[in-house]
Amino acid sequence: MSNIQLYTNHKLCICQLVPCHTALVGALGITPIDFVLPLAMYIFLRKPKGWKLWLNWTLMVFYICIMIIGAVAAIRGIVLDACKSPLHSCCDQERWVTGGMC
Repeated sequence: MSNIQLYTNHKLCICQLVPCHTALVGALGITPIDFVLPLAMYIFLRKPKGWKLWLNWTLMVFYICIMIIGAVAAIRGIVLDACKSPLHSCCDQERWVTGGMC
């Protein structure tokens, strides 16, 4: 194989992982800034009482759960895509589907 073919093959292998890394950045970076931080700032600055306080805390917990679920799904997607890629050919995808590890 020539150097150009090797470079192209590795570039294609890495490009398969970009959407999953974007999902991970979205789950861990964008979700807290867009949903959790404004609620926390409202609670700490306005100091609501009664049902408004409980509503804000409930929404914060809900969005933190969504963030964790999104991060786990993104990491799983990265691992499954890495197992399919020829760059990481040592992984056995069937073991990941059944719950084993690479």
